[in-house]
Amino acid sequence: MKNLHTKMMFCICLMFSVTFINANTLDDGGCPAPYSLEAMVTGLTTATISWNGHSLITKYKLRYRIANSGDPWQEMIVFGTSVNLTNLTANNAYIYQVKAVCDSENSAWESGSFNNAQCDPPSTTLVTLLSQSSARISWGAVAGATKYKVRYRAMGGNWSTVYTQRLSRMLNGLSMNTVYQYQVKSKCDAGWGEWTTIDSFYIDEDAFGNDINARLVSDQVSIKMFPNPTSDVLNIDISNGEITQIQLLNANGQTIRIIESNAQINVSSLTKGFYMLQVLTTDNEVLTERFVKY
Repeated sequence: MKNLHTKMMFCICLMFSVTFINANTLDDGGCPAPYSLEAMVTGLTTATISWNGHSLITKYKLRYRIANSGDPWQEMIVFGTSVNLTNLTANNAYIYQVKAVCDSENSAWESGSFNNAQCDPPSTTLVTLLSQSSARISWGAVAGATKYKVRYRAMGGNWSTVYTQRLSRMLNGLSMNTVYQYQVKSKCDAGWGEWTTIDSFYIDEDAFGNDINARLVSDQVSIKMFPNPTSDVLNIDISNGEITQIQLLNANGQTIRIIESNAQINVSSLTKGFYMLQVLTTDNEVLTERFVKY
């Protein structure tokens, strides 16, 4: 009988202890706010908001609206830690807030933002003929773009499409004495933007002559950067050309610094991330390369 009484007391204490710990986790710090908020734009009018929260909380309140608009908040109750937003107005910056809903109180609001603006098309494009069967399409950086798409075709033919994260793309397998059309578009978080207007170029056999391949190989300008990634100094090595100016750009294509002719750049003051260098040569050739600052 004594052993049975002892076991019953132990079970009651254990049950009380578990209940007390769970309640104490929330009560001591109030209602824990959500954290690690993240917004992923999935289209021009859609986005997914997600966050982390206390394991005992399953109910949250979310509200959102266009930034700096003065519009009333759009509010919803969410059971879980993510929600899909639909019917957004395209090409806008949005702000959103999330808070946890507890039994006796709510947490503070935690805030975030996202932008579902469509990418602009590149403002300028340039064609450089490299050989009897190849050409390079180059363009200016688009703010917020993470990827570019190029399509090209012989006049009246079917489009061929290629992709790149750089600001240029080489086209191979072209034919002499042929007019080619091409377009470029950029991709931001909200998706692909519009195509540039159709431009064209012509590979003329008479313009190159019979020694075109040998001449282009020997004269082609190229650039190397090292070490990459780098934490302090970035060395620039250019072949078959001389540097006249260097532009240092951030990941959004915005100019951070303009540097006169220099084969070495100190980047120690930059924050960690991706950057680009646009190098202008004495022959007015523009070369673009990416590097990582860590």
